[in-house]
Amino acid sequence: DYCNKADSVRRADHIGLVGLMLLLLGSDAFFLCVCSMMVVQNGPSVLILFGFEYAILAVAVLTTLLRYALHMVDMYMTGTWQAKGMYLMYLDFLSEMVRFIAYLIFFTIIFTYYGMPLHIIRELWVSYQNLRRRLVAYQRFRKLVVNMNDRFPDATEEELVTCEHTCIICRDHMESGKKLMCGHIFHFQCLRLWLQQQQTCPTCRAEIPVDMPQVRPQVIPGNVQQNNIDNNA
Repeated sequence: DYCNKADSVRRADHIGLVGLMLLLLGSDAFFLCVCSMMVVQNGPSVLILFGFEYAILAVAVLTTLLRYALHMVDMYMTGTWQAKGMYLMYLDFLSEMVRFIAYLIFFTIIFTYYGMPLHIIRELWVSYQNLRRRLVAYQRFRKLVVNMNDRFPDATEEELVTCEHTCIICRDHMESGKKLMCGHIFHFQCLRLWLQQQQTCPTCRAEIPVDMPQVRPQVIPGNVQQNNIDNNA
């Protein structure tokens, strides 16, 4: 968050952040290996709990490190990296999936050796809900961007004047834009990037329906008759 908001970040700050994350990741991996080896040698013990905590922390640190790497790539690229949002979506989904699998394995081990672990059921359920929410968001995104140019109508000149020719997402001038059902207008690419993260209107936060009818180009009856005459001729 600091790198996203700061106008200029010193190289020393970047080195410090990367060094700290690598140190934390290495420490978590080391203690996880130690706990695993001791459990294998001496049998199940409280070290299972410690090893599980180190595994969860390692996943969190690794996810943060990868997000930081994506941010750095975007920062040094010329122009807008349109695929960044998609990579972040995949990364968050994989992180939640690994987290859920870790909770499931831990729950199974504790249940096998010590009985029903009631204190883990809530964490397992929350992890499942987060994973499900990520999956639903990805499915909604895929449905919304299919034929996106036809799904959302083009804004008229009068509508662009109403919003002062400004895209609220990028704060840049807007010569043309796409209009949502709530009436708000955005750049086509800006809207696509936004939908990778959220499937709501950036202005009013209204949910964008997936099953909204696609906009069809209007056909003037006179043109249809003329086309039929030309075809018959």
